[in-house]
Amino acid sequence: MIDQLLEVNTLYRLRAAQGVLGLRKKYGDARLEATCRKAITVGDPSHRTVNEILVSGTETDPEPETGDAGAATFLRGPEGL
Repeated sequence: MIDQLLEVNTLYRLRAAQGVLGLRKKYGDARLEATCRKAITVGDPSHRTVNEILVSGTETDPEPETGDAGAATFLRGPEGL
């Protein structure tokens, strides 16, 4: 998780990575690992997202469904151009 957080703009994101590591003291290793996996899955491994998942206790909830949820779209694929 930390390596993904530091992948881009390392110096800028160093404090966020330290903050995520600091959450171990309050929530423990197992919950933090599960939360980080979930944050990576949803595509936002930021400190804010990790903290919100931990506070809400949703790290063990099923992954959110992706997709348009049945919404109509007006986009066409490459063959439609």
